[in-house]
Amino acid sequence: MSRLIYSDNGFVIPDQCEEVNQLRREAKELTLSATSDPLRLHFLARPHRLDSPPLKVAVNDIHIASIDPQGEIPAFRWYVLDVPPEKLRGGSNRFEFWSEGAAMNAWTLAVEVGWREASGGSTLSLDGGNSYTWQGKGRLGINLGEYLVRARIQEREDHLPPKFRPEIPDHPRLSLLRGILPEQVTGAGPLLEQVHRLLSYTSTQFEYRSSATGALNTPWDADTIFAWGRAKN
Repeated sequence: MSRLIYSDNGFVIPDQCEEVNQLRREAKELTLSATSDPLRLHFLARPHRLDSPPLKVAVNDIHIASIDPQGEIPAFRWYVLDVPPEKLRGGSNRFEFWSEGAAMNAWTLAVEVGWREASGGSTLSLDGGNSYTWQGKGRLGINLGEYLVRARIQEREDHLPPKFRPEIPDHPRLSLLRGILPEQVTGAGPLLEQVHRLLSYTSTQFEYRSSATGALNTPWDADTIFAWGRAKN
């Protein structure tokens, strides 16, 4: 039996995450119960390259591990580290992450942006760990947020995961969309074929415009995508 301790909801925008290096250090404080068993630390991270310098991890100001990139491509993945119980204490525990070098080209650690303040104990250092702040997170240095660092301890039975919530078939917004879509898209057929028709139609309704051009990206809103398409045509 175990318990997962975390303070994030898992919502991550990959290009708004936290770069760490020798000066930029990420810290996460988690409140733990006293335990005689190892703690399993989970953190979502991405190396820039497969030969990036190791990601260093400290627990309560003691360096305990240097993590090498994993996998065949430099992608975000959950890294797992077993922390010996003698490195932990009952109450607040501090986990810190950094890497070598001064450029933002070593490791990216996931951050859930949008929180008002680091209520879950997520702080950032810009001076090699001498001082920390809960402001100015992310690659742009303007965000607030929670780092995706979680701890699992052998304590009690896990809560059941939330049940899957499907779309409500008779939701008013879905009814409006059905009225917008042409018959060749909404026609009968195998489910995979219907999905393919919908994707093909949607992809022709707007032109992707990168923020590098100074234009707005299309929002994640179906009605707006189709409205933009009608205005273009």
